[in-house]
Parts: sequence; C-alpha cells; structure tokens
Amino acid sequence: MVDCCSLTNEVSSYICEELGNHIDVLIITHIDNDHLVGIASLLEKKNISISKIYFNCAQQVGSNGHGDPKIDACEIQRYSEVLNCPAGAFVGKISITKAALVAQLLLKEERHNRVWEKCYISTETSIIHLEKQWGKLIFLSPTQDILREQEDVFYREYYRVCKRNIRECSSKNVPVFFELISRLSEKKHKNGDVKGKISSLNGYKTVTQFEQLGETKIDSLSLSNRASLAFEWIGNKKRILVLGDADSEIVADSILQKYGDALRMYELIKVSHHGSKHSTSKRLLELVDSEHYFFTGGNKKDRPSVETISRIVSRPLSKSLKQRVLHCTMKNNSVINELQKENNLFLQADLHFSLSNENFHDFED
Repeated sequence: MVDCCSLTNEVSSYICEELGNHIDVLIITHIDNDHLVGIASLLEKKNISISKIYFNCAQQVGSNGHGDPKIDACEIQRYSEVLNCPAGAFVGKISITKAALVAQLLLKEERHNRVWEKCYISTETSIIHLEKQWGKLIFLSPTQDILREQEDVFYREYYRVCKRNIRECSSKNVPVFFELISRLSEKKHKNGDVKGKISSLNGYKTVTQFEQLGETKIDSLSLSNRASLAFEWIGNKKRILVLGDADSEIVADSILQKYGDALRMYELIKVSHHGSKHSTSKRLLELVDSEHYFFTGGNKKDRPSVETISRIVSRPLSKSLKQRVLHCTMKNNSVINELQKENNLFLQADLHFSLSNENFHDFED
C-alpha cells in the first residue's frame, strides 16, 4: 500500500475483504496531507496488521533524550492547533482537524513502531527483497543530500517556532515535531503559492500546437516533494514505476546511473504529483515508457495538467506499444473534459492514446 489521502469505505472494504486486514508493506512517500491523512486513520484501526513500514520522518535525528515531556506535549499541542486551523485545512473532503500525526501513532503503537524501518530510505538504499512472491523494491528518490537539506531546514524551523534546540527535546518526540513542522511548512507553501497561467486546449487546432504545450518550463518543487520516495517494484517479470510527488530530474539521474540511457518499459507508471506540469520532465520520459499511466488524486483545474499529458503522448510510440492509456481518477478535471470533446478527439487518434477513469489494473501471471 502506497500513501492514502482518505480512508474511504472503498479502500477499507478492499483491505478487509481482499487483504484480510493485513498489509505486507506500507510506504508513505512523503509528509503532505494528501498522502498521509488516510494513513493516520488506518494506523488507528486495531484490527489492521502491517509487516513493514517505510516512512522518512527524522527517525535518525538524535537528541539528548532528557527533554521535559510536559514542555514537548505543550509545544505539540500548540502547533497542532496551528496546523488544524480552518484556513486551507481541507484535503478533498477531509478536514485535517480530524487527522492525527502519523509519527505519533507509529511511536505510540508498539506493533507499528516495531516494523517501522528506522534507517532513511534514499537512492543509496540497497535493493529491498520482499517476502514470498512479491519481488523487490528499488528506490530512485530522494537523494541523501535532499534528506540532509530537509533535516537542516527542520533544525532551523524548530528553533524558530519552539525557541530551543532540537537536542533539548525528548528523543521519542523528534519524529513528531518533524512531521508537524513539515506539514506546517507545506501548508504555508501551498497557501502562499501563486499559480501561473493554466494552459487551455481552446484554440489548439493541430497536433503540433498541442505538442508545443509540453515545452513549458518546469519550475522547482517544494522541499517536501523533492524528498518524496519514488521506486520501482519489480516482480514476476513485471515492473511498476511509482513516482510519489518526486522530482523527475532526481528519478532520471537514478535511472541513468543504474541502467544507462536505454528505454526502460514498465507495466504501469504512477505519474508524479498528480500530473502537475512541474513534475514530469521530457528528460525522464526519454528514459521510461508504459502502456498505462495513472494520475491519482489531483484537482479539477490543472492536475493532471495539459502540459504533462502533452509530454507523455507526444513521443513516438515504443515498439511494444499500440497506444498509451491515461487513467485519471479525478472527476470533472477540466483538461480531461476538454480532451474528450468532439473537436479534440483527433488528438487521441493521431497521438495514439486513450482516456480511462478506471482506477485499477490487473496483472496477468
């Protein structure tokens, strides 16, 4: 299981009926509400068992271990209230006022804490071989440099908001403060984000004009997104590429280093950052391809974005492909709606792609 924005009835039923309330591996790609609010709800359930948890959350940051628990508790409560204030505090239909901190739940519940990997996961992590027939995980993001940068920002921000050094905090509370401050920083980043102009399909009458949308400049991502896990899941002669919200340039560098510049085919690719125009570069797409691209979550305006869709479908088809299928689970996304209009259907035909609202994919043995 990878991330969860909202533990819906559909997700809960699947975990219960198909998985028997057991998750072999739980991966939380990074600290952002739309990736971990549902995870907090999951961890609170007493009937769920998990064999292994991967989540980078300052579990290696040391302290003297002698902090005053009462001071820690007051600071956690104080900044939890800031995090849970109404402004911008909604992810879809889920208010984060109801969301516990994942780190608190991992530390509180021994059954979860015991299986939480305490070493940071990065591009330097060795191949992780899964139990039974489930293959292996190869991590392509983040780099150790990004994780160190994230820690440095945390040290400074902790001192700014708490007026003391992190070493004065009780060691068991360091991950809690890290998640809390990271979520506060990400919330501030999103609330202050001034979105650029959203490209429109209106007026683009030729394939060439549509392809030019993919030439849009890619801006840098937030530190939280650059610290996102991205990985290959390889098993039974199948490869899946899961990009979280990762920086496509970091992933491209990892693939080049591990495999060279030969095109790498995947059974499916989970597109980074809901298809944001800043998260999928042409350089990465020169290295990877698939018949199935999944845009999970997103919004009704620009995620998935027309720029990212253009970059994906404007490439010549790989020899093994007859078409590319773009799976979008966000209802009433303006870009998808526009592509489905009769006057734009020629794009699907000429560029050999189709659109699907199916949020599943069956793997043949």
